[in-house]
Amino acid sequence: MFINQSQQSFHAGSGCLEDATKISNWEACLGTFSILASLSMGIPQIFKIFRLQSSKSLSFWTLAMGNLAGQFYIINMFLLHFSQISHGLTGSPLDWSETQRHLMMLYVVLANTFSYSLIYPTAFCFHHSAPVQVLGFSTTSSKLALWGLFAQIVVTLLGWSRVLKIVIEGHSCTHISRAYANLCGGLVSLFAILQFLPQVYVSWTAKGSFALSYFTLGGDMLAGSLAVLEKVGLGRTF
Repeated sequence: MFINQSQQSFHAGSGCLEDATKISNWEACLGTFSILASLSMGIPQIFKIFRLQSSKSLSFWTLAMGNLAGQFYIINMFLLHFSQISHGLTGSPLDWSETQRHLMMLYVVLANTFSYSLIYPTAFCFHHSAPVQVLGFSTTSSKLALWGLFAQIVVTLLGWSRVLKIVIEGHSCTHISRAYANLCGGLVSLFAILQFLPQVYVSWTAKGSFALSYFTLGGDMLAGSLAVLEKVGLGRTF
């Protein structure tokens, strides 16, 4: 969802975003399309795994970092838009309807994260285990992938537990929530930088992409490129 940067401002002395103007109909339509596109982003990858009955050459590190990036992005958006969310829940039905337009990007991130989160367990189910050595200990790649799944769950729960604490203590629109939202945003950036390095290594050493879906990868690259062009070239932000 592309929204004019001039349409967004912070509450004075708070950590919550507030939209100063209404979202136009075409922007709402674009946001709806983005949600539907994000929901379908992981389908090509899942379909290819099922078709090959294998997840060969897929990096679980890349998938894990993508999942965690999505979760921290949701936390970031949730905290920054908490005022709008609260207003939509406590206001009139008309307020709730109008609020949905301002939360389009949050819904896009939710849809994208949900779609990609299904890839990891699918890849795990079709993973052909092999013996590996980790710090001198013998184990299997399946066990490592399973522990990776548990690690994602633990990190996600820890991240959201902090959000729950902020909301319960009434710091949802203060510098505390803004600082944590910025921290989560920084983690998203870090994961975005490192995410595909393991996949490049796995594909390089396997001498092929095999189960890696170019449709999902290309769609992800296209969406990211459009976001950069929109922000840098047009002076807009998601």
